[in-house]
Amino acid sequence: MSMKENLEQIRSEALAAIAADGADLEALRVKYLGKKGELTAVLRGMGQLTPEERPVVGQIANDVRADIEEAMKTRKDSLAAEALERRLKEEKLDVTMPGTASKMGHVHPLNLVQRDLEDIFIGLGFSIEEGPEVECQTICRNARKVIHNLSFPSRYQPYGTKGRRRSRRDRYRSYQWY
Repeated sequence: MSMKENLEQIRSEALAAIAADGADLEALRVKYLGKKGELTAVLRGMGQLTPEERPVVGQIANDVRADIEEAMKTRKDSLAAEALERRLKEEKLDVTMPGTASKMGHVHPLNLVQRDLEDIFIGLGFSIEEGPEVECQTICRNARKVIHNLSFPSRYQPYGTKGRRRSRRDRYRSYQWY
């Protein structure tokens, strides 16, 4: 077999091996292009050729090397693109979804205790009512007027109002309920 035929056989075997599924590209590179590779072994035998054949075989050998390197680069790029496409399908990350907002600060410990107490009392059947935090004299006077104008059964009469006329000091008296 001549040197040209040997180079063409190496080219066809290498391109078929590179195109095969599951081919280890690094092992193929070492097998065909490495120091002890098939192409290198053929190139070592160029010393036995005549001076007229050397440039022709050298040109063919360089073309074979370039074809193998190009096929390996193309296959490596296609494998990388397939791996990227497979990874993107597996991840399915929607970048248009809003992220989770980080919480700033914390709830004051007294507010935490208040919430816990409210939960306890709600569990016992009480209800939470909202009202003014500070009661001024105007609110207290208006409440006393309402209490005096209401008719209570005798056992629910405010303390100190049974059978008495309202006097000036009743305006400022605090009432006790029994």
